Amino acid sequence: MNKQQPDLLEDKRLTALSAYAILDTTPQKELDAITRLASFVCKTPIALITFIDADRQWVKSSVGIDLKQVPRADAFCNHAITSNNILEIEDVLEHDAFRHNPFVVNDPQIRFYAGAPLIDPNGFKLGALCVLDMVRRKLTTEQLNSLRTLANDVVTHLVLLKQSRELKDTQARDKDLSNLFNTSPGIQCVMDKDYRIEMINKAVTDILGHNQGKAIGKVFWNLFSEGVRSSSIRQMNEGLRKGKRSFEVKTPLITGAGDIKWLNWSLVFKENKWYATGRDVKRIWIYFLLPLKNRQVA
Repeated sequence: MNKQQPDLLEDKRLTALSAYAILDTTPQKELDAITRLASFVCKTPIALITFIDADRQWVKSSVGIDLKQVPRADAFCNHAITSNNILEIEDVLEHDAFRHNPFVVNDPQIRFYAGAPLIDPNGFKLGALCVLDMVRRKLTTEQLNSLRTLANDVVTHLVLLKQSRELKDTQARDKDLSNLFNTSPGIQCVMDKDYRIEMINKAVTDILGHNQGKAIGKVFWNLFSEGVRSSSIRQMNEGLRKGKRSFEVKTPLITGAGDIKWLNWSLVFKENKWYATGRDVKRIWIYFLLPLKNRQVA
């Protein structure tokens, strides 16, 4: 393993930790309940849920001690995240890496530590669920298994929070895209490979007088006369055979009121779908004839 690999793995771990947006957040009753249960099951006066940031251990939840953060170099849990297994130290005074730790030589004088790493679904160790005591001790097999289970519960809670946040973000983006789609002054249309309309925006009503809802499911080219339909489809098919994927077409179109409008169309074939944008030629020319100060973004 070269020197860059450990640094690269740590960068990825910190990126994963950041994605959970858990650092410096307010207490959460679900995690506080897990911390209390860990203390009860392991019969220790102190229990913590911690996360290891770049240069600190941040405490999300605690029982038996008022602790918010400590330097990473002094954090017991920094050692717990080096393995997939629970780190149990029956007496820290007998451990070279811990005997001079401030929490060992100062108050409180910790003597026992057990920490289960918080391992996310991608294998990144975010922190630890740990229990501590001021006397030497050893957890039973049942207590160790319970600590591991509770650590998994912490991760499950984090994942659910992350998924919920991502869902809200996706819904907000979808709403923004829907607003953008429906407020466009041009006709925006998504079709399947056979030109059957799957989505179309409200401009189809404003420009052509066609009902937006009723347009869904109809074949796009059926909006045009037979001559326009035949020549345009032929043009598209010939272009596709030659590997072309984008087209510019100018067509007359009969509106719902029976009027004729000329539209400039940009069509793109991508991932087995057609994406079309149609602009009223007359509206375009009116826009460019206006003085600059009177123009609105179209």
